[in-house]
Amino acid sequence: MAFQRAFWRAFDCVLCCLCVVWVATLSIAGCAKIDSGVDSSVNSSMDSSMDSYVDSALESSRHNTQSTEPIMHDTPTSQDTLTQEDMQINDNQIIITESGQTQCEAITLHKAKLSFVGDIVLGDYKGASGATFNAKFKEVGGDYDYFTKGIVSVLENDDLSIGNMEGVLSDKNLKNAFDKPFSFKGQSIFTQILKSAHIQALNIANNHSRDYGRQGFLDTIEHLQQADLAVFGEGILHIYEANGIKFGLAGHRGWNLGIKSQVKKEIKALRDQGADIVIFTFHWGEERKYYPNATQRELAHFSIDSGADMVIGHHPHVLQGIETYKGKKIIYSLGNFIYGGAKNPKDKDSMIYQTLFLEFASAKEAEQQAKEIATYLQPMQNPNQTHQANKPNNTTSNTTDTIDKTDMIHKAKKDVAESEAAESDVAKSAENERENEAESLAQEAKSKCFKEIYLQGRFITSQPRIDVFDQFVLIHNIVPVSISSTSAYNDYVPMVYEEDSSGFTRIFRRLEEYSQSLNQKR
Repeated sequence: MAFQRAFWRAFDCVLCCLCVVWVATLSIAGCAKIDSGVDSSVNSSMDSSMDSYVDSALESSRHNTQSTEPIMHDTPTSQDTLTQEDMQINDNQIIITESGQTQCEAITLHKAKLSFVGDIVLGDYKGASGATFNAKFKEVGGDYDYFTKGIVSVLENDDLSIGNMEGVLSDKNLKNAFDKPFSFKGQSIFTQILKSAHIQALNIANNHSRDYGRQGFLDTIEHLQQADLAVFGEGILHIYEANGIKFGLAGHRGWNLGIKSQVKKEIKALRDQGADIVIFTFHWGEERKYYPNATQRELAHFSIDSGADMVIGHHPHVLQGIETYKGKKIIYSLGNFIYGGAKNPKDKDSMIYQTLFLEFASAKEAEQQAKEIATYLQPMQNPNQTHQANKPNNTTSNTTDTIDKTDMIHKAKKDVAESEAAESDVAKSAENERENEAESLAQEAKSKCFKEIYLQGRFITSQPRIDVFDQFVLIHNIVPVSISSTSAYNDYVPMVYEEDSSGFTRIFRRLEEYSQSLNQKR
């Protein structure tokens, strides 16, 4: 009897221990289940579709047709030809500007966001009177920020903004060099307007850079450089380093195909000096024409064939289409920007064209990341799957004094085995949870990095938004802009269109149409 009492006392202790283990197991499993239900995923969305377009008619521009023959005689004057003296002064003059480096170390080696804006005329044309740019500058008390208040929020958040400086900046009493109706000249202090806009680099290769002769041209370069603004074009090459990426900048007037050899020479010179990306700008085409002519297209294609990575155009003073040629972008015309060249141009639509450059360790990695980036530019579903801990067997027993002791022994052994199995399952589940948590944290870090690097906004559907070449991935974005804050006249204050505005919709519809035509006429 004493032995039996000792046995049953020990058996009761075992049962108590089993109950404690069982309750603890249930608690752990329950906690694991609760924890696994926490949504640790990061949702990222990008409204990149054009389905929300409202019905608005395009300008009569849609009736313009593209030239079928190269235009070799776009009324050039003596100022449109590089003289030997010009080339002796400017050729091989390569300027290098460096800037600080920041990284999103989670996925990229380097990243830099560039913005491109169109024609900038700071000043008045010869003989202008009334509501001119100079009059407006005086009216606002010399407030530089007045002219940039509508776009600075976009440009101040990039790493390099590039525009076309059309005209002369000089405080000297210079004679007009050419007999033409429009010759542009502004004060040297107008460089502060460019600084206020957060523009860092200016192309000076255009048909107004010599409006006041060679001296006016040299004065403009001097004043821009004194304001710490990068200058390129007309044989002046510039390498601008932004966040570890070296951008080679060059530009020419592109009214004839005779400049091909010079274009090829300058692209090679920039590469030889270490440029990672070469951007070539052209002042070309026909004013107020919405489709590029054959000369524009041939020069653009030639530039990319010769090693350029991107081609930017201006001069038509209106928007033209976007083309993807051999995986690289050609923006044929950006339109006007801060434009003192006319009091009230009929077409005030413009854009800020942005490109985000991401550099990876290899071309293979760039290809892989480009595919993943594409998914982040669309509304995302929850990317992470959470694993729930396996729930232990919840079999209960109604133990009473009437239960056969032998059955209780068997049940006790069974419960011990089930408890051990449950503990093993919990351990495996905990390990799975740790692995899943690590994966979730890595995914969250990557999502955060993508949110940091990709461009908010939209792009046209007729061209790919993501380009990949070498170890670089490029993401493109369009910011619709009006060159004036009022439609009644030109107040010289470019403004970004809100997404729900008719102007925003109209510009995208126009760019879609112009760009689709380029696909059809290759």
